[in-house]
Amino acid sequence: MIPGLDVCPPSEYEADVALELKSFTGTFCIPKSKIYGGCRRIVEFEKKSMLKGTTSWVYRKCLDVRKNIEVCVKKSKSADKNNIEKDLAILRREIQIVRLLKDQNVMEFYEPAVGETLENVYLIFECCDLFLSDLIEQKVDALFHKAVVKNIMMQTFRALDYIHKHHIVHRDLNPKNLMFRKDGILKLANFENARELDNPDMKLESTCKNYHAPELILKAATHGTAVDIWAAGCLICELLLRESNIFCGNTYELIYQNIINILGVPNNNLWPGYSDLPGLKQMEITNAHSYNCLNIFFKRSYPQSTETIEFLKKVFIYDPSKRITAEKCLQHPFFLEIPSGCPQKEMSKVLNEILQRRKAISKTQ
Repeated sequence: MIPGLDVCPPSEYEADVALELKSFTGTFCIPKSKIYGGCRRIVEFEKKSMLKGTTSWVYRKCLDVRKNIEVCVKKSKSADKNNIEKDLAILRREIQIVRLLKDQNVMEFYEPAVGETLENVYLIFECCDLFLSDLIEQKVDALFHKAVVKNIMMQTFRALDYIHKHHIVHRDLNPKNLMFRKDGILKLANFENARELDNPDMKLESTCKNYHAPELILKAATHGTAVDIWAAGCLICELLLRESNIFCGNTYELIYQNIINILGVPNNNLWPGYSDLPGLKQMEITNAHSYNCLNIFFKRSYPQSTETIEFLKKVFIYDPSKRITAEKCLQHPFFLEIPSGCPQKEMSKVLNEILQRRKAISKTQ
């Protein structure tokens, strides 16, 4: 039973008795409609297909039988089956955040649902069809056209601008947490690591380290919305280069080494307090230099326009307080130069062609 449920005399619910409670004042019952605190049962959602799964969560496309609409159902998968309270706390925190977010580029939360036991909690979201990570992994050629990249990033920065202005930092921006609808609308998803900016508990667990900003890697005392901007910059490079994250590494030490190889080693002038960061003591830096080589790096692989390089330099600023904001990103000339971001209709066409191709392949298997 979920604490806080109203109890009513059995005479009012004679045909709907789920649980009887006896006390010195008489017998009371909890009706079936209230036994789960008003939450719907997961059996009301018919499984259709798996969308994505990781070690900590899985998304399925389902049919809401009652409303006859397609939805996405998220189920967290505990790494520790004996730590149910921790899992429920994470879910409660995510619900508290997503229920307040209403934006075109943020995946809309509908309601929670419960399984056979109250520990099995599911989150019901609007229906989406594709993960950006799937398209990157499958090397879908149309995805890497610069006009399409700009469309994706404009929608991403709109989502970040919205949540940041609502004092929320996502803290886990990466291709696995960006989804598309058939109409080409991108959705920022998976807020289990998100926090309100005034939350004292900013400990970060089980996120994609390759997209982490230097302040996370070097264990700065605080961090804020700037970590999402850095992650978005990593995503831009991944799409422009048609390969994995440019700072990719198996450990924080390797990631940081790759960062300074391209951006140079910071100092207290570039980033006040840099030399005092706790994580710096754990780094064994080799071949250190102080030059920002971003332009040279791109010239060797995929040459980019001056506006693109200047934009990335503002995104990859070491000092979080000086890093460009999501709002300023949307105003940057990078998004105005030719080619500009493709129209939404064109984005929808690209995604529908991918979905049709997938459907045709699945029929032959």
